Amino acid sequence: MVIEKFLSVENEFTLREGWLLNLYFYLKRMGLSDEKAFGLDKSDVQVEQVPLVYQPVENLKMVRSKVIE
Repeated sequence: MVIEKFLSVENEFTLREGWLLNLYFYLKRMGLSDEKAFGLDKSDVQVEQVPLVYQPVENLKMVRSKVIE
């Protein structure tokens, strides 16, 4: 079992933090996969993707709209 992280959309970043995290995930995509790095057979490996929540959005204001029937 290989656990891969991906950047969740439920994050709140400064411009710099967002840029750095996107750069990290870009470099990760361009690099060697974990299966190849550990010399694992692809048929024996299951990849599980887990969202990475760095800074959750705070003070999310939701407004209920009226449904017109």
